[in-house]
Amino acid sequence: MKRIGAVLVISIAVLGSAVFATHARADTTCRMNAKAALLDCKSQCKSDFLDARFTCRNVLPSCGKACLAGRQQCFDNVEVIKDTGQVPGGTTLDNCSGGTDACKAAFTATATGAPADGGCGATCGPNGQNCNCSGDLICEDCIDGAQVTRFLCRDACGDSFRTNAIVKAMKANCRSTFQACIQACPPAN
Repeated sequence: MKRIGAVLVISIAVLGSAVFATHARADTTCRMNAKAALLDCKSQCKSDFLDARFTCRNVLPSCGKACLAGRQQCFDNVEVIKDTGQVPGGTTLDNCSGGTDACKAAFTATATGAPADGGCGATCGPNGQNCNCSGDLICEDCIDGAQVTRFLCRDACGDSFRTNAIVKAMKANCRSTFQACIQACPPAN
């Protein structure tokens, strides 16, 4: 009789854990599906908004969206200058010759470098994200200083990027090309 009771208790425990595990997986799947539905909905809403906006301006939406994509690509190409510090024509940004990529690399080198060599000795994820000092206060202070240096570096790059004449001209070209593209689009009606 005791044996049947023990088997019964074990069976209930196994079934209960299986039901709980299935329920936990179902919750995760449900959340993932809900998130995917939200992202699809946001994407569709943005597409509908752009269609309506172009239609209100009497621009064929498919043509207007192609112009927008071209403008985004143009601005992405300009942003590469801030990342690398390299301006077309062989020059560099003032006070930012290596761009924000160099700011990130310098931070990562300092954060993960050996303390004997002036580094912090932290373990960091990609691009210097989520640095872990394992509770070492000296390391944490070192990371704080390195983060301030990275911020100042990126800030200097941003200032130089915004005031650079070539960058300004390239951005103006992106805007004028977009406007010309929109004007060349056929009417929506």
